[in-house]
Amino acid sequence: MRAIATKTQGVALIEEDLKTSSLNVAEVFGKQHKHVLRDIEKLDCSKDFTESNFGLSDYKDPTGRTLKKHLMSKDGFIFLAMGYTGKKAAQFREANFRFSSYIMDWQGN
Repeated sequence: MRAIATKTQGVALIEEDLKTSSLNVAEVFGKQHKHVLRDIEKLDCSKDFTESNFGLSDYKDPTGRTLKKHLMSKDGFIFLAMGYTGKKAAQFREANFRFSSYIMDWQGN
């Protein structure tokens, strides 16, 4: 995948889609990256949803090792984050609900 915009706040425009990575999710939710990878692997969603919203990629860590990470769409991120608990996860859910309500009101639903 080729990034075609600068990464901002853990989000990048990749192949004309907004994406974030498992590394960013780990940082935002205060989790170890290996646990976020495990959580993605254990998601109970359909194969079609997984293939459409998660993609395996790699990165170089500070020591030069090549390690795996997942890139994910907005929907993939929401699916993953909705399963988390704790203060940051609760803040995310509240913000997501407020945003969804705002969009529904804006659309006249």
